[in-house]
Amino acid sequence: MKVSELIKSAGFTPGTKGEGEVKTNHFILGIQTETSQAKEVDYTVAGPHVEALGQSIESETEDANYMYEGKSTSRTSAQRKFKVSGKRLVGDAFQDWACSHKIKYGTGSGVIVPYVYFNALTGMGEKGNLTINVTSDGDGDANALAAFTVEASSVGIPTEYTYSAT
Repeated sequence: MKVSELIKSAGFTPGTKGEGEVKTNHFILGIQTETSQAKEVDYTVAGPHVEALGQSIESETEDANYMYEGKSTSRTSAQRKFKVSGKRLVGDAFQDWACSHKIKYGTGSGVIVPYVYFNALTGMGEKGNLTINVTSDGDGDANALAAFTVEASSVGIPTEYTYSAT
């Protein structure tokens, strides 16, 4: 499913709902799974059968003590991380791509892809690049639905993004 298809099925335009409670499923993670996907609206959504995006921003800090000032903490870096997990669904574009041999066993720049992550209510978010790391492509007990997990970490600092249908 493309980002534009998910937005269309939601029945409203991002950015038109500027207030109110935000649910976890209001956030959209789109990943460029094919080089032909030139626009963010064409990126593939990590969505069907996904139970959690497990997003976080992990920071590194450095503590120092200064004369006459005392202890101070400085933030030295930050990185967006995702832990996408759910039940394996063959035929879903994101899962089939993530669980492909090329991505599961890829290294270096072969597993760095563009992404967009935004709040579907406000249309605001970020875009950048992610390193993809598949940690499970069919885990579970006998006769249970197979689980999958994909960890992804931003490369560099993402830029601000505002959803546009064009």
